[in-house]
Amino acid sequence: MSVRFRSVVGVISCCLLAAACASGGTTSAPDQTSSVATNQCTTTPVNSFQAGTYINADRSTPGPGPERDASTTGESLSYRSLGPAHFSNLVSPEYPDGRRVYWTQGVNGLVKLDYDTYDMLAELPIATDPWTEPEGKAAIDAIETAPAEQKPQLAANLLLDLYVKTNILTSSYAILDRDNHFFMGSPRGLAEYADADPTDPASPIVKVAEVTFPPEVTGTIVGMQITYDGYLVLATDTGYVVAVDRNGLKVVSTVALEHQSEGGPRWVRNSVTIDDEGGVYVVSNKYLHRVIWTGTTLTTDTAEGAWSEPYIDEGFGSGSTPQLMGWGQDCDRLVVIQDGQKKMNLAAYWRDDPPASWA
Repeated sequence: MSVRFRSVVGVISCCLLAAACASGGTTSAPDQTSSVATNQCTTTPVNSFQAGTYINADRSTPGPGPERDASTTGESLSYRSLGPAHFSNLVSPEYPDGRRVYWTQGVNGLVKLDYDTYDMLAELPIATDPWTEPEGKAAIDAIETAPAEQKPQLAANLLLDLYVKTNILTSSYAILDRDNHFFMGSPRGLAEYADADPTDPASPIVKVAEVTFPPEVTGTIVGMQITYDGYLVLATDTGYVVAVDRNGLKVVSTVALEHQSEGGPRWVRNSVTIDDEGGVYVVSNKYLHRVIWTGTTLTTDTAEGAWSEPYIDEGFGSGSTPQLMGWGQDCDRLVVIQDGQKKMNLAAYWRDDPPASWA
């Protein structure tokens, strides 16, 4: 294993993070509100650097979520079916009246919900063969009533059905930018959506633009993020990285990951992570990659700071989006993933060249 790697067995990342910085360092990532709507809950899973995943009950700062009590059970719940597989719930910037909305997309389409009441404000159907609530209930009932030994296979079959019918991973990852424009994958590219009236939270959702990737970029989108200078960076499952200019939705650069020829469909299955110095982190089967965004071009040139390093993979792949830890010159600046062993461990890598004292 390379000198950039260190295995972290039986230690959770928050404990690592607490010890990663000297007194002059910081555990907080640089502010990114010049590009995104807020610093929390504007990309999938949470933000471009994939830290601070847990949000306080008041949804203001990272922290533990609400605990179960009488207010979260029974008749006090407000419920409305939106269709299956709503992977993102992204928080908008404030509208002129001070309100916010959640943008959320699932198998059936794109929805806006009121931030305070969760009332549905607008819906844009996308699926040509949408799932109905009775179909979803029947599928869940079939799993719950099946013998225990059949449940895993039935659940896998349901996920495969979602994947085949709708290519769910293409639209699972999304970004909401500072202009309240929502970006998500389409079968061969990227689509942009917005309010018909940008001053009205309840106005209809409209498609603004769509871009198709060049033919040499194979596969479908499995992750996307936004750089600190405002470009969209996406990864496909076959190992290509694409940079898109939000102004007019134009592809400006593409690059194949190192070892891409070893892969195939679903070689990459997780989203992208971005640092504030142009680092783009993508995990594939067997390797963790750092691609460099120069401001105009994506490159895998090691002279520019790119690298590709192996991790222990027993055939399962990582299954985790890379997470960045440590900011500033006095920190251990790390990127952390789960490895691909049957019993997963955390694997940490130096984002930059390892310090001279590291052995």
